[in-house]
Amino acid sequence: LPALDPAIEALHFGSYSIAVSPVAETLAALAERERDRCISLDPNVRLNVEPSVAVWRERIARLLPVATLVKVSSEDLALLEPGRDPVAVARSWLAAGPALVVVTRGGEGAIALRASETLSVPAVAASVVDTVGAGDTFQAALLDGLRQERALSRAGIERMAAGRLEAILKRA
Repeated sequence: LPALDPAIEALHFGSYSIAVSPVAETLAALAERERDRCISLDPNVRLNVEPSVAVWRERIARLLPVATLVKVSSEDLALLEPGRDPVAVARSWLAAGPALVVVTRGGEGAIALRASETLSVPAVAASVVDTVGAGDTFQAALLDGLRQERALSRAGIERMAAGRLEAILKRA
């Protein structure tokens, strides 16, 4: 893998690219090498691409220790950990390394966990035609909000005031 430009602040990983070989191993190596940058993860589990839940769990487990932030849908958590409370799973992921884990819950809003607190934001009422891209849009808005706050780092996320993080989550 070539060296990255120092101006690159964040790298985002997710979906089939973290599950399918040999790309998955290459991206995991990149995330591990670049762990001093903001590493963003959205598993975006697609069993039609990789049907083995065990493979998805293994890939995610490798990335969690180097991830700065994780956004995961409650649907993905139900696939990965059926029958388990999504917030409990998110807490276990938080303990594995990220500074922030956000669980999106569709019409129920989102829950964000940091070591110091758990925040909950409601969904914005909308007439939904198609949900394709909703998680990606949430993640992009989350990353952009953190960038605007100069908080695209573990330290930045940890020191951010709860009100500022809540505002970013509401916008996302």
